[in-house]
Amino acid sequence: LLNNIHKEIFETIDHKAEVHALQQDIKELKKKEKKTVSERSLENKILDTLDTAVVEYVPSKIKLNININKRNDRETVLMVSDSHYDEKVNPEEILYLNEYSPEIAQKRLIKTFEEVIEYSIDAKSKILNLFIMGDLVSGYIHDELKANSSVKLSKAILQLVDALAKSIVEAKKYYKSIKVISVVGNHARFNPKIEFKSAAVNNFEYLLYEFLKKEVTKNVESFVNPESKFWIHNILGSNFYITHGDD
Repeated sequence: LLNNIHKEIFETIDHKAEVHALQQDIKELKKKEKKTVSERSLENKILDTLDTAVVEYVPSKIKLNININKRNDRETVLMVSDSHYDEKVNPEEILYLNEYSPEIAQKRLIKTFEEVIEYSIDAKSKILNLFIMGDLVSGYIHDELKANSSVKLSKAILQLVDALAKSIVEAKKYYKSIKVISVVGNHARFNPKIEFKSAAVNNFEYLLYEFLKKEVTKNVESFVNPESKFWIHNILGSNFYITHGDD
C-alpha cells in the first residue's frame, strides 16, 4: 500500500512539472507571436508608405541646355616670360647640374611652341593667345648681369626677334588666328633706378616688341604693345590681367 502511495505522489509531481513546462512554452510562444505580429505590422506600415510614395511621385522635368557649338569654342593661352636670353649659366659653377645659354634658350622656345601646338590640336583649339610677359633679356641694370652676359644686349634683342617671329609664323600653320599681347619686364629698363613715368617705353623690350610686330603683322590677327606695364585681354568672356608682376 505504501509503495502505491509513493508511486502516486511521484506521478503527481511529474505531472505538475510537465504542466509547468508546457505553461512556460506557451508563454514563450505567445511572446514570439506578439513580436511577429509587431514586426509584420511595421512591415505593413513601411509597405503602405512606399505604396503611397509611388502613387504620389511625379517625375521632375529636367532639361539640359547644351550648346554643342559652344563646346568647340576653345582658345589656347601661351605665356612666354623670363627667358633671360642673354644670361649664361656655366655648368662647372653649379656642379654640372644645369647650364644655360642663348642656344639653349632657343631650343626651349622651339620645344614650348611644339608642345603647345600639339596640345591645341588635341583640344581642337584654333586660336592662340600669345602673352609675352617680359624679362626676355636680362639687360644692364646690375653690374653682375653685364659681366655674366654671353651676348651683347643689342644682338640678344635681334636674335630673340628672329626666333619669336619664326616660331609665330610656323605656329600660324596650325591656328585660325593668333593674338599677341606683350608687356615689358623690369630687367630691360634703360635706367637701373626704378621709374614709373614712361616705364614701358623706356625699356629695351618695348623696342623688341615693336621689331617683332613688324615681322609678324601678316601672320597675326592683332599685336598689342602698350605704353603701359599691364594690359587687360578678354578671352571667351573672361578678362585676363597681363603684367610682368614686378610692381
